[in-house]
Amino acid sequence: FASNNFASTSCCADNVMRDMSVLQMCFSTKPFLALTGVQKYYQLFSCLPAYPGDAKITNQNGLTLLLPFIDQQPVDSKLNRDQAFANTVSNTWSPTYWPAGQNPADTGGTLQGNATTNGNGIMMSLPLHVFRCPSENGDPFIPAGTAYGPGGTLTGAKTNYDFIVREWDYTRCNTWKKDGALRYMFGQNSDCSISQVTDGMSNTFMLGETTFTVYNGMCNAWGYRAWVMVGIDPAGWNASINDWNWTPGSGTPITPILGRLGSWAYPGSLHAGGCHFAMGDGTVRFVSQTIAKSRLEEMATIAGNTVANTD
Repeated sequence: FASNNFASTSCCADNVMRDMSVLQMCFSTKPFLALTGVQKYYQLFSCLPAYPGDAKITNQNGLTLLLPFIDQQPVDSKLNRDQAFANTVSNTWSPTYWPAGQNPADTGGTLQGNATTNGNGIMMSLPLHVFRCPSENGDPFIPAGTAYGPGGTLTGAKTNYDFIVREWDYTRCNTWKKDGALRYMFGQNSDCSISQVTDGMSNTFMLGETTFTVYNGMCNAWGYRAWVMVGIDPAGWNASINDWNWTPGSGTPITPILGRLGSWAYPGSLHAGGCHFAMGDGTVRFVSQTIAKSRLEEMATIAGNTVANTD
């Protein structure tokens, strides 16, 4: 056993060095997205990445709007923004959760074309390194299907990074403008400006981190939105960061597995002890999984009249 202990000590030291390197790589990716991508977008359009409205349903993830600014011009040039990126609408999946009269399909909006044939859907299965944490070892693809896939037999490609959004966006259509003091920086049809972030850009979460593997639901796709792919909610159903737990409708809790978050929209990572968040000013913070959920919500809201601190 002594020799095994020495071996494991050496291996531990190697693992620590590797983990620190991976942490740094992930840490450097977030400001690239936040500073280079989001800030250049803001300079052009005077608002944070926004969706034009309900009239034309395209199911784009706002991350696609950053592609020209994060060295992904070849990918961006192949996307047709006038056409659907995925085919999911309420009448093809769960009208129970998207109530009649409250979703784009019931307010005059129409799905623009067919993602399986318009060229966008096939691009949605392309994994992009800029949206993947170096520590991630999960399956990078989303299976084909009505709920989570872009359409037909096409698969999707996941992202470890996404915008900070209320999890209730999956049932409350166009709720962002009604959320008041509970509003985050992003949401369905959001058009947030810096002036609206009265808690301060340096105090407010803009981008979060999650894992490819979740028990309930599905990880977000970098290119499109489908069922429960709202973004990342630091203070949703999760107990805190790196919450590997979930209790299904049967009432029997699952067995937690490190690296598999309990549900969609949960914040977390394969980094030991927490995950990264990019703040509104482009700085990146590694936030401990021991932080109180109430503090996470204070850091996520843009105008809650609180100046929270993750330290």
